[in-house]
Amino acid sequence: GYVVTQIPGGLIAEKYGAKWLYGAGMLLTTIFTLLTPIAARWSVWALVVARVIEGIGEGVTYPAINTLIGQWVPKLERSRFSTFIYTGSNVGTVFTLTISGILCDSDFLGGWPSVFYVFGASGCFWLILWALLVFETPDSHPRICKDELLFICQSQDKTKLRPPTPWKSILTSVPFWALLFTHFGESWGFYTLIIQMPMYLSNILHFDLNQNGVLSALPSLMLSIVSILAGILADKLRAKGKWRITTIRKILNSIGFFGPAVCLTAVAFLGCRPIIIVMLLSLAMGLNGFAFSGFICTHVDMSPDFAGTLYGITNCFSNFTGFLVPAFVGWINKDGQSVRNWEVIFIAAAGILVVTGIIYDIFCSAESQPWILGEIEHTLENKPFDKEDEPSRRNSKTCSSKIL
Repeated sequence: GYVVTQIPGGLIAEKYGAKWLYGAGMLLTTIFTLLTPIAARWSVWALVVARVIEGIGEGVTYPAINTLIGQWVPKLERSRFSTFIYTGSNVGTVFTLTISGILCDSDFLGGWPSVFYVFGASGCFWLILWALLVFETPDSHPRICKDELLFICQSQDKTKLRPPTPWKSILTSVPFWALLFTHFGESWGFYTLIIQMPMYLSNILHFDLNQNGVLSALPSLMLSIVSILAGILADKLRAKGKWRITTIRKILNSIGFFGPAVCLTAVAFLGCRPIIIVMLLSLAMGLNGFAFSGFICTHVDMSPDFAGTLYGITNCFSNFTGFLVPAFVGWINKDGQSVRNWEVIFIAAAGILVVTGIIYDIFCSAESQPWILGEIEHTLENKPFDKEDEPSRRNSKTCSSKIL
C-alpha cells in the first residue's frame, strides 16, 4: 500500500494542497493502527488488509511533506529545516522501538496489542495539533508577520502559477535518474540496518527482548542527531557562497553513503563482538544522517514546484527494497542463520551504498532544473550563491505571492 500512493500523493499534494492530504493519510493510518490487534485476532488476511490500508495512508506523507517544504522553506534554510523535519520519523522510531519492547513485555492491555493502542491514541492527539497549527502556504497563515512572509516569498524559486507536470523532461533527466538510484541504494542500507537489525541482535548476538528494543533504537538516535547537525553545516557552507549547492550536497552525501559502507564492511569481519558491533551499526546510521543534507534535499533543490512528485517517484522505487531486503536476507539465511551469512548481507549492503553513492557524485545535480525556468532565469539561479542575493528578514521589499 505504501508504494502505490507515493506518486499520486505527490501529484495531489501539488495540485490540491499538502496539508489535508497529509492529515488524511495519517488519519487512515491511525484508524487502522488501532484496529490492528482486532484484525490479527480475526484472521491473517484481515491483518494483511489492515496493514495494506495503513501503507496507503502513509504513502502520501513524504511527498506531501516535500511539497510543504517547497512552499515554506527559504533556500538558505532548506537543509536544516528539511533534516529537522525528517528527523521526526527517526526520533519516533527511537521512542517506538524502546517503548514497544517495554509494552510487549508487560501485561498492559494484553501486552503486544498495547503497542498499537498507545501509538494509535497518540496519532489521534497529533491529528488535532496538525489541523490547528499547520497551514498550506505562508500567505495563508493568519498569524505570520509581514517581514517573515516577505522573506520567505523572496527566498524561494517557485513559480507564481503551477504549470503542468513536465513528465517528459523529468523522465529524460540524467540527474533525476541518478537521484532515483541513489534513493534506492540508501533505502537498501536503511532497511538492512533498521528492519533486519533486531533479527541480527536476537539470533546472532543473543540479546533479549528489552535489550533488543533499546539497542535497535540507538542507530535511529544517532541518525537523528547527526542529520540535524549536517543540515546546519550544509546551510552554513551555502551561506558562505564559496561552493555551489551541488558540491555541498555531493560532499555530504558521500559521507552519508561511504561512511556507513565502511562500518558495515567492518561489522562483516568482526564475528560475535556485541559491544563493538552495536557501536559500529549505530555509527553507520549516524553517518547516514549526512545523506539527509545530500540526496534527500536534492528533490526540493531540483524543483520546489514539483518536489512532491519527484520524491514520490524516487520513494516509490526505493521502497521496493522493503520487499527485496527481507527476501534477500531470507534467501541468504535459508539454511539457517549464521555469522557467515550475515557477513554476506552486510557486504552486499555496503557494496550497494558505494555504487549508488558514486552514481550520485558523477551524474546528479542539485541545481534548479530547466523544466520551468527560462534560460536566463536558469543561468542566474545556478550561479554560486552571493550573500547579497539573499533577502534579509528586515529589508524584504517584494513578494511573488499574495501579501494581504
